[in-house]
Amino acid sequence: MTPTRTLIDTYMNALRTGDLPTLHATFAPDATWWLPGDLPVSRTWHGPDAILDEFLPAVMARFRPDTIEFTTNSITTTDDAAILEWTVEATRLDGNPYKNDYIAIFEIRDGRISAVREYMDTTVMVSLFEEAPAAAQA
Repeated sequence: MTPTRTLIDTYMNALRTGDLPTLHATFAPDATWWLPGDLPVSRTWHGPDAILDEFLPAVMARFRPDTIEFTTNSITTTDDAAILEWTVEATRLDGNPYKNDYIAIFEIRDGRISAVREYMDTTVMVSLFEEAPAAAQA
């Protein structure tokens, strides 16, 4: 297994288990995560803290806890890049099912994720953000 493949596997396993210290360790200090579109989370996120402590929770807050499943569909790697395809299935806060397919290009530098460009069906994501998160409903 190549170092890039090991890094992406480590990232996905940490994402599945909610292991934030390991997730933080997979990113370079100046890493970026770009998400296109007009979603509330569409922009370029800068640094592991913004990516993992702001962006990721803003999305995860839309799902019922303990219902999120990440399925890796394929990983293609080179020495300095990876293309990851995955599916997310979960239960939305309103009780409806959520399923979306994602693809992202990961740039790797010095054994860490330095940049990510993520794509998905934004129509599915828009419906997710039309619903208020649990904290706002309380």
